[in-house]
Amino acid sequence: MPWSKNTRFKRSFVKGGVVRAAPRFPFPQHVSCFKLRPMAFHESARAFAHLGPGVLAQTEMGGPGGLPLSHLRPLWDLLGRFSPGDLRERQARLQSLSNELGIHFRRSDLRQSDETNWQLDILPRVIDPAEWAALEAGILQRGRAFSLFVADIYGQQAILRERVLPHSLIFDDPTFFWECLGLPQPRQGAIVTGAVDLARDRQGRWFVTQNHFSTPVGASFAIQHRRMLTQAFPEIFQTLDIRPVSPFSTGLVEALSSLSPRPNPRIVMLARGDSPDAWFEESFLARRMGVAMVKPADLLVRGDRVFLKTIAGLEKIDIIYRRISSASLDPIAFGTPGAQGIPGLLNCVRAGSVIIANAPGSGIADNKALLPYSDAIIRYYLNEEPLLETAATYHCADRDQREFVRDHLDTILLKPIHRDLELADASVSSPEAYTARMLRLLDEQPELVVGQPYIDASVLPRFEDGRFLTRPAYLRAFVLLGDSPNVMPGGLTRQAAAEDPHLRIADLAGGAKDTWIPASPASRRAPRRTALPAAEAASRTFRIGSRVAESLYWIGRYCERAEHTARMIRVMEEVGWAQLDRRQRLNIWPLWQAIATATGQEDVLAIGEPPADISDLTAKLVIDNVDPASLLSCIRFARANAGDIREFITPEVWIVLNRFASVLEKSPPQGRLIRTGQIADVCQYCIDEIACLHGTITRTMPHDDGFQFWRAGMMIERAISTVTLLDIALTSAITHSDPSTPLDPDLTLLLRLLGSLDAYQREYRARTHLAPVAELLLKSEETPSSLAFSCAEASAALRHLLKTLRAPRYRRPLVQLEQLRLHVRHLRTATLFPAPALEADHAPSLRAQNLEKMRRRFQKEIHHITARLTTLHELIEDTFFSHQNPAATAPKSPGPKTKE
Repeated sequence: MPWSKNTRFKRSFVKGGVVRAAPRFPFPQHVSCFKLRPMAFHESARAFAHLGPGVLAQTEMGGPGGLPLSHLRPLWDLLGRFSPGDLRERQARLQSLSNELGIHFRRSDLRQSDETNWQLDILPRVIDPAEWAALEAGILQRGRAFSLFVADIYGQQAILRERVLPHSLIFDDPTFFWECLGLPQPRQGAIVTGAVDLARDRQGRWFVTQNHFSTPVGASFAIQHRRMLTQAFPEIFQTLDIRPVSPFSTGLVEALSSLSPRPNPRIVMLARGDSPDAWFEESFLARRMGVAMVKPADLLVRGDRVFLKTIAGLEKIDIIYRRISSASLDPIAFGTPGAQGIPGLLNCVRAGSVIIANAPGSGIADNKALLPYSDAIIRYYLNEEPLLETAATYHCADRDQREFVRDHLDTILLKPIHRDLELADASVSSPEAYTARMLRLLDEQPELVVGQPYIDASVLPRFEDGRFLTRPAYLRAFVLLGDSPNVMPGGLTRQAAAEDPHLRIADLAGGAKDTWIPASPASRRAPRRTALPAAEAASRTFRIGSRVAESLYWIGRYCERAEHTARMIRVMEEVGWAQLDRRQRLNIWPLWQAIATATGQEDVLAIGEPPADISDLTAKLVIDNVDPASLLSCIRFARANAGDIREFITPEVWIVLNRFASVLEKSPPQGRLIRTGQIADVCQYCIDEIACLHGTITRTMPHDDGFQFWRAGMMIERAISTVTLLDIALTSAITHSDPSTPLDPDLTLLLRLLGSLDAYQREYRARTHLAPVAELLLKSEETPSSLAFSCAEASAALRHLLKTLRAPRYRRPLVQLEQLRLHVRHLRTATLFPAPALEADHAPSLRAQNLEKMRRRFQKEIHHITARLTTLHELIEDTFFSHQNPAATAPKSPGPKTKE
């Protein structure tokens, strides 16, 4: 990322409703709108002409004579109005949106996130409404049948008693848990939501290749794809009336709510978020549903009830929407080594005090070895003929089927019976390694392997490298069960981003398409919704989790620390160092020591003689990759905390912060920044980006409890930074006071460092002296960098929290803060810095004694204030944060510290 020494920042770049800095180095820009020229239908084929004659007719889009199907003609015509360059720009915009939003997906066979290959195509997949209606009925039928199957397996086991299925298929399944036998099942069924993988062959027949009825993944991607395509290519939606996919998240939370007899149940999403793809999927869905996303450590069991740790104490949970495996739910019940679940959770389920969806143990429905019995399961539970065909599947536990698979390895895809087994080996790093591992598993544990013949899947055009290429396409469809069963009208279409002989049907990596279902007259009828009773609506007040509050608090602290460092170094870079003589350096060196100490570099205090070259220290404070207190590290820590609560912050906040951290990480090496003198430009960029972030948070986030924790963290960090700077700088000024020099350049520069020089000049209209400088920076509630201002703002944030937190223990931080404010208000700076002590007519020895007394008096006062701020921070943590968040680890600093 080039950093120009002469970078100019313009206040004209608008993103997310917030005016932001727009430097000359490249940022993703909005695509321009093209003026479309009218054209004849036959000209619209030019976008696909390079595919060759007859190729388009072999895709899902093609109809008789190589022309598109009738319901695709408007889309076909529109694409023809764009040049290849126009389409490339739209595709680049889609990729930029994907990167900004942090959309990743980990390949199931590679155990790693592949960010560069996750690409949303500009050309959607359009499924004919009549064809979709048949698919929808078959998906709903399968979901209902397998929901009854899971309830039966952990209940009466009638299907086993009647020998419809072999017993070994269930009892040898690693996802079958005896501990789940007899657990109460909701009236609506064991499965609330699921997904089905489908492949369409060249003849137009659809086949089910896999079930996902335990923890289905991908719904968030399908919803976000629609939003991204709308932003990057809005004209394309003028061609067809498309059924929306966004109501799926609302339907999911309504289906979950219906599980509880309570009118307003408390629902949480239990997730682990241990990979970027999972965290995006889960946080986006939780935000769309309006429920809290929690980790196992956020919940605890007392008696037979489950509670969430919140800023107001423990809050009872009614429904847990799980996104983790059943084996990870309860380390006591399942005895899973190393599992970080909720001890005692299964006893609460058995007692009926909490409901888990999908039901624990429902992973048995995902067993690929069950696929050959899908038709039998549907007939047994529903007494209906299957509406969807199932792909041929051979279970290698059977000797004959195993030998058949071995004899046809060139045409059969080997799969483990469960997705978890696909990720069991971290050494798998390529398709070839995956195949070798599956062959080894086939030899050692054939009961864990199935084989599926390759399906000659239908192909669709995909825009790659400025032209359309044909690639096989696969669909994952999402279903909601319960009282109002329905299927998301579309789903997640996947394609390989390049030709791959090792293509995996269930692989979600690579390319993706938005999936369109044109609206039919029946689907245009809006569903009737019952009004929410006013009393019930008023009761929807849930406290944020303590982990969320802690992360927001530290986001505020880290960003304020980074802004403080950037602003001070920017000012010091303007002063220069190389051109100063030794006396000038002696005057300014204490300020450098104060800056370093405020960022945790306390060892700089031991350096008495100013160094000849200060560039290494500057680079270390700004862009050091190792130092946990550098500006770069602070922004990384802020992003880590934000990433941990992505379900709570707005997408605009994440985009600004993630892009800021990414640009900063791509900055040139320290040596190059020093040689080209670009440290000041980096600092100015950081100042502008943090201002943009603060504006985005203020503009887009609700000013609720979470916002107040961010505000309190920011103001407490500012207070600590100001006090630390005053401790070093004013102590040095006292020690080196020279009565013959009424103008003290150190104090003027100190005011510039804290952005308070103009405030001082307006207030005092005089030269800088110790007492008025201390008065302004300690006691002025109108000066943003002062201690009094920071404490007043932090007090306002805490008072907002106490509007609904009535218990006396919640007032402890505010009481401590108000005591500090009262102490500062009564502080007499004239007593700290008496003018007679600096008079020139005193004998040198007497003047030295007076200065030493002044220094001790001031240090005693400033250390007392520092101790109070430390106590305030500890009280906030003890009162509101019931556990430590690993991402919220404070780097070494002179102020409050969290556990390393």
